[in-house]
Amino acid sequence: MNNNIIKVPRQTIYNWLKEWTLPKVEYEYFENTKNLYVMVDEKWIHEMIRLSTLSEEERRKRHFIMSKCFVTFTGAKTKNNRTTLLNRHIFMTTSNEPWKEFMNEIYNIYNFEEIENIYLLSDSGSWILAGAKELKLFKNNKVILNTCEFHVKQYINRMVRNKDIREELTKTIYEDKSKKEFTKLADKIIEEAKNKNKKTQYKNYILNHWKAILNMKDREIKSSMESHISHCVASSFGSRPKGYSRKRIEKYIKLQEYKLNGINIMDLYLKSYDKNEEDSFVYNKEDVSYSIFEHKTSSALTVSSSSHTSMIINAIGHCY
Repeated sequence: MNNNIIKVPRQTIYNWLKEWTLPKVEYEYFENTKNLYVMVDEKWIHEMIRLSTLSEEERRKRHFIMSKCFVTFTGAKTKNNRTTLLNRHIFMTTSNEPWKEFMNEIYNIYNFEEIENIYLLSDSGSWILAGAKELKLFKNNKVILNTCEFHVKQYINRMVRNKDIREELTKTIYEDKSKKEFTKLADKIIEEAKNKNKKTQYKNYILNHWKAILNMKDREIKSSMESHISHCVASSFGSRPKGYSRKRIEKYIKLQEYKLNGINIMDLYLKSYDKNEEDSFVYNKEDVSYSIFEHKTSSALTVSSSSHTSMIINAIGHCY
């Protein structure tokens, strides 16, 4: 038996994924809960594009695909200084209608009729706030906006370099909770600055999201979206000098989502590799069946040993 069989060429895996109709996954339903936390952020992925199809002006621009990541959970528990999110679910997409697709999925996972408080934790980007109202499905759903502390402190650090003044600005927000004092101090910084426009933008960001910033201050559960977006998207799609086609990126993003949600990629492939879009195949995690080897032969799989087949298909989950 040759151990080198696990060294499957990237092109082979690419061909498998290209021909594979990715199935819809049916996730387990979580028990009733009063609170639901929704963390949201985006990550830009380099786009692979044919330069011959672009004008000279377009060629000079950098081309990106905007991926959106949603992380939902119902609470958190801490043990040995490590926090675990309860009933966590991750949704990822590059769609132009992310909120619509996100709500269609989580409606079948959480019981919105029982949920009272929905805490939206984000950087308060325009596309995020524009879709926040989608979270309210029933009268008892109350959506509470929360602006992450990371971005607030980031803008404060960009506004001024002096450590003492930074601490004073932070104190006026989180301790004094005084808009008047913050505005007075920020205006003084802007008046003495060379780049007044940028610093004015930072000041306006904090003032425009003042209530959401204080909401986050009062939350027992803080946002971990920055680490999630780094782990879920950036580590696989943004940290390498590589571009992705718009035709394929949604499939890769969904495979990453499935893996993060505990889906066995090998099992998913075995159950659905010969299904067409017309079959409307829906995958769930009930059982694993290898019956496909009993009555079919496929040009896609030519290895005679089922153990070797498992080794090859397992590579899909790591090499896409």
